[in-house]
Amino acid sequence: FTLTDTAGCAPLNICFTDTSIGLNAALVNCTWNFGDGTAQNINCGTVCHNYTTSGIFQAVLTRTNTYGCSSSATKRIFVNNITSDFTITDTISCTGAIDSFHFINQSSGIGTLNYQWITSGNTIGTNSTALNYSGQYSSIGNYPVTLITTDANGFCSDTLTKSITIQNPKANYGLDNTFSTCPPLLVQFSDSSLGDICEYDWDFGDGGPHSNIANPTRFYRTAGKFR
Repeated sequence: FTLTDTAGCAPLNICFTDTSIGLNAALVNCTWNFGDGTAQNINCGTVCHNYTTSGIFQAVLTRTNTYGCSSSATKRIFVNNITSDFTITDTISCTGAIDSFHFINQSSGIGTLNYQWITSGNTIGTNSTALNYSGQYSSIGNYPVTLITTDANGFCSDTLTKSITIQNPKANYGLDNTFSTCPPLLVQFSDSSLGDICEYDWDFGDGGPHSNIANPTRFYRTAGKFR
């Protein structure tokens, strides 16, 4: 028999065509065993089967003639199920930051897998075939990071793209009180910074504890000028 594919990604639909020849007697019975726990007893010709899981399968065709004699043919089918996946140690940073982004490969599949990293704006390099990769960026923008995972024979692949953001935030804030004739003075601070802000460090100028929330309040309990 012939088949349309011998390897590929799940789900993989394969069509089988019987090419058996009967010698001295007609062929009457036909059994297809697809190797994944399913079988069909049908009139031969062409039959299609969908492999939904990964694995190595032995597809077997058994033909029987009018005398009850039978013969089988077997062919091997390889079905992979590759998932391209990776994590990034951080997805937001600032221009001029010396820390690198680390792209940690978490792809899965059967057998040996090959990797292709594709990035843009990366000062370390735009492409790599390593298991894991890193990136450093010097300009503001959103940058895609793509990982293509392929099996060793090139029959099956999967692609995943994530993005990172490099920005240059501008700190700014407002406050509802700037003066009091005598302490204490309660001040409400309101963040109006530009950029995708992910961390705050408020220094209220009075030597007291800092705050890391977006819009803090502060009691100034002593007289003075604070910056």
